[in-house]
Amino acid sequence: MKTPKIAHAFTLIELLVVIAIIGILASMLMPVVNQMRGRARAAQCAEQLHQLGVALNLYAQENNQRLPAVEPLPSNPVDPANPLPRLHDVLFKHVSNNEKVFQCPKDSTRWPSEGASYEWCYPYSNDLIDVPKAWIFARPPEKATMLWDYDNVHNDQGGPLSKNVLFGDGHVKGI
Repeated sequence: MKTPKIAHAFTLIELLVVIAIIGILASMLMPVVNQMRGRARAAQCAEQLHQLGVALNLYAQENNQRLPAVEPLPSNPVDPANPLPRLHDVLFKHVSNNEKVFQCPKDSTRWPSEGASYEWCYPYSNDLIDVPKAWIFARPPEKATMLWDYDNVHNDQGGPLSKNVLFGDGHVKGI
């Protein structure tokens, strides 16, 4: 006599347990995914600042080794009677007419009003590119802060918010 074959199937309880386990695993992965997304945005911002550093050098080569004279905060000019151009306007052709280089992926407030997510060190306007001066103190390029995020928007390590900074020698660092 043959024994009948029994069909093996999952019960409703077993399916619900599997779905619950998948949900728990997904909820454990979400913070890691968000942290990686934040790191990717900070890295993209740092790369854009580096590109702007190259653009500054190209600008200086065309202008007797002088840095541009641009407003630090275009919506609030230093001299309202004679406003200087925006960073975007001066360096636009040196970044292959790519507007996105001026926008930090984490910035949603300054880009629309200022035309850039990065603030310019106004005291360096028209200084020589190889030894920028801040007021009366000459700074070596590796310590001269040229551009940085307007606001503290990066939080890629889970700590306090920080900024990316472009230094005169071309390196970018988060502070």
